[in-house]
Amino acid sequence: ILCLASPAVRAQDGAAPPAGDGADSPHELDEIVVTTAGRRAQSRSDAVVATEVIDRETLRDNGAENVAEALEDLPGIEIIPALQGSTVRMQGLDPQHTLILIDGEPVIGRSDGALDLTRIALQDVERIEIVRGASSALYGSAAHGGVINIITRRGSAPFAMDGRLSLGTYDPYALEGATLDLGLGAAVRRRDFRARVDAGVHRVGAYDLDPSDVATTGSEVTQYDGALSLGQHVGNTDLGLRLRLSRRDLVGIDASATGAVYDRHNRIDEVGLGGTLATEFARGTFVTQVYFTQFRDQFVLDQRGSAQEDLDQTTRQRLGEVSTQYAYVSDDGRHTLTLGADVQQESLLADRLSRKGHRTRVAPFTQYEWVAQEDVNFVVAPGLRVDVDSQFGAFASPKLALRLDPHESLVLRGSAGRGFRAPNFKELYLSFENPSVGYRVIGNPSVHPETSWSFQLEGEWQATEAVGLRVSLYRNQIDDLIDTQLDETAANVVYTYVNTSSAITQGSELSVRLRPARGLDLQLTYVFLDARDLQRERALSGRPRHRGTFRVRYAVPGTGFSAVVRGSVVGERPFYETDASGDTQEVRDDPYLSLDARVEQTLGDYVAVFAGADNLAGAGGRYLNIRPRGFYAGLRLDY
Repeated sequence: ILCLASPAVRAQDGAAPPAGDGADSPHELDEIVVTTAGRRAQSRSDAVVATEVIDRETLRDNGAENVAEALEDLPGIEIIPALQGSTVRMQGLDPQHTLILIDGEPVIGRSDGALDLTRIALQDVERIEIVRGASSALYGSAAHGGVINIITRRGSAPFAMDGRLSLGTYDPYALEGATLDLGLGAAVRRRDFRARVDAGVHRVGAYDLDPSDVATTGSEVTQYDGALSLGQHVGNTDLGLRLRLSRRDLVGIDASATGAVYDRHNRIDEVGLGGTLATEFARGTFVTQVYFTQFRDQFVLDQRGSAQEDLDQTTRQRLGEVSTQYAYVSDDGRHTLTLGADVQQESLLADRLSRKGHRTRVAPFTQYEWVAQEDVNFVVAPGLRVDVDSQFGAFASPKLALRLDPHESLVLRGSAGRGFRAPNFKELYLSFENPSVGYRVIGNPSVHPETSWSFQLEGEWQATEAVGLRVSLYRNQIDDLIDTQLDETAANVVYTYVNTSSAITQGSELSVRLRPARGLDLQLTYVFLDARDLQRERALSGRPRHRGTFRVRYAVPGTGFSAVVRGSVVGERPFYETDASGDTQEVRDDPYLSLDARVEQTLGDYVAVFAGADNLAGAGGRYLNIRPRGFYAGLRLDY
């Protein structure tokens, strides 16, 4: 899925540098050009809105194979199990409240509101940008929890080639076969022309944590993907084209309480095609992007020994978008005005829907950045987006961001904004019946959008080259939450979607980065979260009140050897179970430790070998359906 970034962004992209004695310094990270916070290219150090960046070197050092693994140890971000993989929860908000982008364009194909991040491989990813909370108001629906923007790689060197091969196993829980991660890429640049091509094969064997039945805990996953990026610079204009393709198969076994056994197979096909035209003028940049993507999911359920409950259902989703914007910068650099609009058409056709879903959305937006006082870099940045939806009318999303640098080593940021989430097509038109259990779920065309207010405060202090500290406070309140509710007027057991309640998530995040010695990099975080359902007057399900993460990297100077250990410590989480009489009881899941480790040795200038282990502490359980302890080894090429 795609769209090309502006020329200012492309200048920072390219092959990852050879492994050195340490990761990028904080000042080097600040010079990374980011695009997510203000919807325009600017250095991270100049951004009014806080933007967290995971660069390619960090992605490589961690051994992450997909976006879900890349986000595991970030503060305020939880990677949680989803129906078809793993998804994200930001600042305690459900997955449907976080917008996932690739090169600024939305990724489609959510299941029950959650997007499977394991399906986005990292072979062609240059960096990942994260913006939390209200600051993402300029992106419209589903962004009030935050925005994760995945920036892909471009051809920058005359010739570059890279690859990665990793083999592993989840023994003794693996049922058959090994894990495989293979990615190959090549890029060329000739004068004003550039090109890059990537391809990958990924496989994870099925596993079973409960041998008492035939059902699998985790599906066997096989994925093939590829991407092509082309670009041409003509005068002060840059033209770009990008294509992404993938096929993903998930195979597993389900078992019901009655003893019935089902073979399950999902085949997911994705295609994305887009282009960009970016023109630089003396005092501004004009960018137009055109984008189309299609997602197809065929779900087959085959009951062994019977055809009574067999299913063969197909879901087709399409999204087309045209986006245009102009960013003007004054001669003295103190005033920046961004004007733009997104025009979007989306459709969904599924066997479980009572009708085809279709919507058109036109959304003009603007943001003004004013450097009110230069000596302390006091910046005021109001913004506004108005979404005019063919189903729900107009909705305004205002935001205000402030920045103050009272000292060259200290940055203070604050933001407030209003957001919304339009009901998805399932919540509007679902028609699903489960005869074996005896209930129906039907959509409700009368539900209206969820609304939210978000407030963020942050302080970032770079005490020395070796010591950095970040502290943030946040509060998100969501009203008119859409949830299922029993229809008491129906003769049978029927659930429908209604706007039922409100919720708040509030808390604090603390991050510390230390460099006590050459080659040694320590990152520690702590998150406190208070997440509550205001209607039921109880904690939101599955949210830990306390969570800490850590990452330790050591590169032995002059040897090419490096080691990374990272993980998280998660406090107890509340869950709610309803018994046969209809009474609800709270259950507390035990705290757990997630731990990964990886070592790498470079061999010359272009080749490295590595080995690692995931989930070393063996975390997992009834409420934590994650892959068991696994081991892998492989080699990497960067030329």
